[in-house]
Amino acid sequence: MSKLAIGKGNAALWFGASASDSPEQFEAEARRYAESRGFRFGPMYGHVETGDQRTRQTELERLVNDARAGRVNLVITQRLDALAESATGLIALANQLHGMGAGIASLGDQIDTTELAARPFLPVAFALGRLKAEGDTATVQSLGRERQNRKTETPAPFGYRWRNSILEPHPYEAPVRSVLHVLFTEHKNPRTVARLLNERGYRLRSGVRFSATRVVSILTDPVGKGIYRGNHYRRRNRRATEQRAAETEAVEIEPVVAAELWNRCIMILNEQKALKAEEQNYPPKLVAERRSDS
Repeated sequence: MSKLAIGKGNAALWFGASASDSPEQFEAEARRYAESRGFRFGPMYGHVETGDQRTRQTELERLVNDARAGRVNLVITQRLDALAESATGLIALANQLHGMGAGIASLGDQIDTTELAARPFLPVAFALGRLKAEGDTATVQSLGRERQNRKTETPAPFGYRWRNSILEPHPYEAPVRSVLHVLFTEHKNPRTVARLLNERGYRLRSGVRFSATRVVSILTDPVGKGIYRGNHYRRRNRRATEQRAAETEAVEIEPVVAAELWNRCIMILNEQKALKAEEQNYPPKLVAERRSDS
């Protein structure tokens, strides 16, 4: 597989039908981004409001041919869905360009595939870009209609939605739940994970920001790995545990987080809990020294 020509070659601009309401502003931002990465500002592709408009497929073929010839090393767009109509198509295009030594940078989605660590998050960025484009209002209205049609069902867990009385992964929330687990394995701190999610623009279904408590709640819920306990929850004051007897058995559903990843997060949480319990028997000074050494 070819190496990406980071900081070398030409940066191409992709104007999509949904990419920008202000092509001039987008071009200026793209030019600054290309120069900051050490690329020369090169050709332009895609739909433009003025002049002859080519179809997306024709322009994509021209872009790929130029990348194959070495005339394009970075494609800058404002939104990923301007390049492809689906996450599958976007991944296929990204892999094709990567094999030619070219990458994709989306200014609006804040992702650049010339950084290899960002490539696994390409489908997540695509889904979240679609969510922002459609608007929170349409999402809330859709959720409201679903709730009206299933008054006897409990709210779907974060990352899932009800469809025909069956839980299925939510197209926008499920990738966020997966990212949450990945971030926790990297940083091992719920507060840090909540801050990073909020900084990236992720929000809970109600629109509120993530908190450390909510991060831990999502991490410990087995629904992420495909085990759902219907209509079962407990109150913190433990005065009552409410269950619907007919629906409290665990049901297997489609997972949105790999079982190995979920178990690893639980192991980290358990280790932290055990360490905290152990430190309760230590003098404060010794606890501070242990934490500074770790």
